[in-house]
Amino acid sequence: LITVLLKDDPAYRDRKLADGHTVSEHAAAHTTFFREWPRSRARAGLWTEVGSNTYQKYSWPALFNLHELAPDPVIRKRFGLLLDLAFIEEEQISVRGRRGGGRSRAYPGANAFESYKNLLYAPEGQVAGSSHSRVIETSRYQLPPEAIFLRKLAFPAAAPFTMSNRVFGEMETVKGEDEAGQRLAADSALVNYAYRTPHYLLGSTLQNPGLALRDPQTGVSSSKYAGISRQNRACGMLFDDPASEEICAVYPVIDHKGGGRPQHSFWSVQHENVLILQRIAPLGRSTLGSYHSDAIGMGFEGKALKKVEEGGWIFASNGKAFVGVKFLDGAHQWDEKRVLATPANFSRATDTSRVLLHAGDISCHGSFEAFRKDVLASRLNVTPEKVDYRFGPAASHLEVSLYDAKAADRFSLPLINGSPVDLRPPFAYRSPYVNGRFGADQVVVTAGPVTRLLDFSAQGEEAHEEPVR
Repeated sequence: LITVLLKDDPAYRDRKLADGHTVSEHAAAHTTFFREWPRSRARAGLWTEVGSNTYQKYSWPALFNLHELAPDPVIRKRFGLLLDLAFIEEEQISVRGRRGGGRSRAYPGANAFESYKNLLYAPEGQVAGSSHSRVIETSRYQLPPEAIFLRKLAFPAAAPFTMSNRVFGEMETVKGEDEAGQRLAADSALVNYAYRTPHYLLGSTLQNPGLALRDPQTGVSSSKYAGISRQNRACGMLFDDPASEEICAVYPVIDHKGGGRPQHSFWSVQHENVLILQRIAPLGRSTLGSYHSDAIGMGFEGKALKKVEEGGWIFASNGKAFVGVKFLDGAHQWDEKRVLATPANFSRATDTSRVLLHAGDISCHGSFEAFRKDVLASRLNVTPEKVDYRFGPAASHLEVSLYDAKAADRFSLPLINGSPVDLRPPFAYRSPYVNGRFGADQVVVTAGPVTRLLDFSAQGEEAHEEPVR
């Protein structure tokens, strides 16, 4: 924005910057780049740092500025479409403004970005404001009606549904004229998956922890997922009860006793209402293992949660939604407040403990007691190398092999009803509300009786979104 402004100033337009190019040349290059940036993001799945607690306060105001202040009509148009898509995607996976599902560079619990969103939604009685930037406070941008519909009318959901979105995160090697480098790959083996019912949202990131990339300079193999993707991964369950003032939640907690932020701490797989995760053991300096990560426990947040232990399971309920949590490789222990359960026997160097979450609600089971009976009746077989779980009235089947960072090349993807989990589906977005094929310029958004086509090939403000119905 600065170079575009200065290119029209006779005192600056021909000045050369540190790289030898003039302000005018920079303005032209940036215009070309930012015309394509929102288009490429929409085609491949939006963000790398999904639902980050820390960095959204920097990135979102930049999107607003490019939409409102860029002189180029194509840039303004496409960043406006990107904001619409992003707010709609955000709402379908949020419970009263709190984002669920798989997240990275994120922490469980409340997120400061919630108050940023409240500037636009203006929910009664909730704090609205920003910390690092006043851009959203002064913006003229208006939320898309689809996002407002989802926040105000669509949820709690009338019936269960799944949502699957491709996200960035995988790295690729790029060969330049003089040397090879790395960049984020558009086609990443990473899916943000969530299952939502009238009473809860359970979500996680589907991934392949053994994906490796060889450094062209050092020859060392490391995780193919970028550091900002694998850092502080979060997932779990949000309880959706509008009658309660609190949002109850159950989620993994990464114990961290020093050093940088936890990296590659655990990986997970999910099919509808069942999620299995595994702690990743460290592997020296290789990022195929975890680092800055101690025990992986399970946190139970919310005063309304009633907990019952039975048959090695921890069952929790707010009266309408239920979850069973089981540590699959031994006993668990509680902290003093009985809100955090961790493995009873933990070794930082070797622990690869696995945890199973099985969710349900009164719509499917009728009562908390009936849910516990159904879970205990499921067929669970755990060996050191594999978890085999058959559950539900349709006898869904999850087969999950142990990931060993020392033998990452021998890891096999989990099987869901006999088929390997698909980490590169043909769609970038799939849900009742947002649908679009991977690599396509068009995303269809649906809210109630209205369907709208967001077309990222649009050339300017004169090209309006095309109504489909």
